[in-house]
Amino acid sequence: MKQRITATMKCIAFFISLFLIACGNTSRTLESSYISQTAHKQSLIDTDDDGIPDQQEIYIYKTDPKSKDTDGDGLTDGQEILKYGTDPLMSDTDGDGLIDGYEVNVLKTNPKKADTDGDGVNDKEDKCPTISGKLPDGCP
Repeated sequence: MKQRITATMKCIAFFISLFLIACGNTSRTLESSYISQTAHKQSLIDTDDDGIPDQQEIYIYKTDPKSKDTDGDGLTDGQEILKYGTDPLMSDTDGDGLIDGYEVNVLKTNPKKADTDGDGVNDKEDKCPTISGKLPDGCP
């Protein structure tokens, strides 16, 4: 369907260009404008609807434009890139043994810091990962 619409648009642009040439206007601005608009629309396509256009997923972030969650951690590629600043290619950005989606959605810890509360106890081992504590289990 998209190919048929694109072909139709090209035909229309071609005939308008012929008309303009026949009328003495040899400017190619209409055709150039059409090509520019088509390229712009293609750059905004987001096949997996994760908030990151396919072209950026492929060439910038190296994520899968057909998967909302390339690393399978429970956060969409868009959330990882635009909201949390985590790595959409690594399910455990901070290497603490907890996947990013679990840290964000369940524990409410920082998926970019292995020790969210800074008490010296890794979030995975910390019984109170969001409250700094002095006990060996990380609690106050």
